[in-house]
Amino acid sequence: MQSLSAGALSARAAARALASEGLDVALFERNRLGFGASSRNIGFVFLHGRKGVSLDIARRNRLLLDNFHDEMGGDFEYRRNGGLVLCESQGQLSLIKEFVDARRRDGLNIEFIDRQSLLELAPDVDENVVGASFCSEDAQIGTATVVRALAGSAVRSGATVLEGYEVLEILTAGGRVTGISTHAGRFDAPIVVWATGPWHRMATSSGPLELPVKSMRNQLIATTPQLPRLKCVLYGAICLAAYTPLVKDLPSFSPDLFDRRETKAGECMMDAISQRSDGSYVFGGPVDDAGFSWEPDVDGVGRILRRFVRLFPGLFRERIQGKLGRPHSLYLRQPPHH
Repeated sequence: MQSLSAGALSARAAARALASEGLDVALFERNRLGFGASSRNIGFVFLHGRKGVSLDIARRNRLLLDNFHDEMGGDFEYRRNGGLVLCESQGQLSLIKEFVDARRRDGLNIEFIDRQSLLELAPDVDENVVGASFCSEDAQIGTATVVRALAGSAVRSGATVLEGYEVLEILTAGGRVTGISTHAGRFDAPIVVWATGPWHRMATSSGPLELPVKSMRNQLIATTPQLPRLKCVLYGAICLAAYTPLVKDLPSFSPDLFDRRETKAGECMMDAISQRSDGSYVFGGPVDDAGFSWEPDVDGVGRILRRFVRLFPGLFRERIQGKLGRPHSLYLRQPPHH
């Protein structure tokens, strides 16, 4: 074996790339493909809040998705309809417009749209929402479908997928990786791609592996399939508080501009909403340092519902009531806070 990949969506992409170069590749999954955060997320490809190197990487990712989608003949969920950040009150209007102007100077394809144009994209939004920033570079993927497409492409390129194989140890010798150990035995390879997100901690032959990664819980609610209404992904205005470096120096910025009724100290409320290709809505959600627990809590689910009832009262009253699916949580891999 020349290369071993373990873990998340990025491991599937690595396996596909390495196999396409002619390497003998095995992809290990401790459970099943896409079991973890790779498919438990809202699927935003959101350039709205990217700047500098981060924006360059996000654009490169978007180009790779474009090319892969064309190569696969549209064999995974990928919507390229842009994204919104809502302007929820007249008081936020100056800040949102300053944000748009600043992002244009950063080279982003972004504009401010008024309420009439917004209703063409998000017809159920609350009557107090006066407009939005719209970025045509934003997109949405169904991450579970991307995971399957990448794994299938890797297999067609010669890779082997091993589901239910938990990696117990990364083997090393002389300061170099030599393979991995699993419950099924040892697998030798000079290259190991370790892309396991929240499960990144691992024993090695030379001691524990600790990466500068912190797991954050993001709680989500999904509905049963509905008629298509929402044409693009969107965030509420409070997401700008999570992108403080982009807005804190703008003339109109003030923390008092944002609705923080559902936000607790030490967390951020991302206010994300999307509608998948099957018609189901996904709402999220408070992002907090909750320790490693797969379960959402009643408080978090309640705050998501209250927040989106205020943003989309008609949607909940006429279409969503009684049609919620199972709440769940995902884990974001973030560097430690400083």
